[in-house]
Amino acid sequence: MIVIQKIQASQAGQEREQAVGAVLGLRFISGLVFFSLAGLLIFFFPREQSFKIATLVAGVGFYNYSLTQLLSGIFQGFHRAEYAALAEVVGRLFSLIGVYYVATSGYGLVGVMIAVSIGNTLGLLSAWVCSRKFIRLRLVFSWSAYKALLVEALPIGAMLAISYLSIRQATIILFMHPAMPEWVSNEAAVGLYKAPFKVLEILQSFPTLFLAALFPFLSKYVIEKDKRLHLMYQKAFDLLIGIALPMLVGVIVLAPQ
Repeated sequence: MIVIQKIQASQAGQEREQAVGAVLGLRFISGLVFFSLAGLLIFFFPREQSFKIATLVAGVGFYNYSLTQLLSGIFQGFHRAEYAALAEVVGRLFSLIGVYYVATSGYGLVGVMIAVSIGNTLGLLSAWVCSRKFIRLRLVFSWSAYKALLVEALPIGAMLAISYLSIRQATIILFMHPAMPEWVSNEAAVGLYKAPFKVLEILQSFPTLFLAALFPFLSKYVIEKDKRLHLMYQKAFDLLIGIALPMLVGVIVLAPQ
C-alpha cells in the first residue's frame, strides 16, 4: 500500500526510484530479521526435527513471497495489475506442480515446503523481471527514510497484525493445546480444521482483492483532491455491505443446522 502511494505521489523518475527503493530496502532488512527470528523460535517447541527443518525451508519461501507482494504494489501503482497476476500465477503454478509431485512421491513435509519455496522464488523472479518495465529497482539503505516509512505504515501494520492474529488464533490454540482428546493429536486437529477453513479463507479474499484493485485510484484521488473519491468510496462501501448483510443473516438463521 505504501509503494502504491509513493508511486502516485512522486512525479520525477529519480524521486520515485528513491522512494520505492527505501520501501524495498526496509522490507528486505525487516523480512530477514523477522523470518530468521521465526525460524529460530521453532527450535524452542517440542517438535520433530523434520518439522523444524520444514519450518526453516518454508521461511525462505514466504520471505520471497513477501517481496513479491511488495513488487505487486509497483504494478498496481502504474495501473498494470496484470503483471502482478502473472507473477502470482507463475509462483502458484510451480508450487502446485511441485507439491503434487512431492505428495505422490512420498517425500513428506520437508519436500512439500521445498516445492512451495521454489514456486515462491520463481514468482519473485517473474515479478522482478516484469517490474523493470516500469521502474529501476535498487535497495536504498537510509535510516531516516526508514523512520518516516515506519511512522507512515504503523496504522496499516497494526490493522493487518490484528486481522492476521484474529484469523490464525484458532490454529495456534489447536497447535499448542495441552489437553487434546486421545483420538486426535495437535497436528491432526490443525489439519482437520485447516482444510475447510482454507475454503473460507479463499472466499474472504474476494473483498480484499476488490479493495486492492480500487486502492491505486483512491490513493490518486486523495493526492489530487479529486471529487470522485467520495463517490467511489461510497459505491464500494454499498457493494460490500450489500454482500455482507445477507450472508450475516443467513449464517444466523442456519447456525443451528
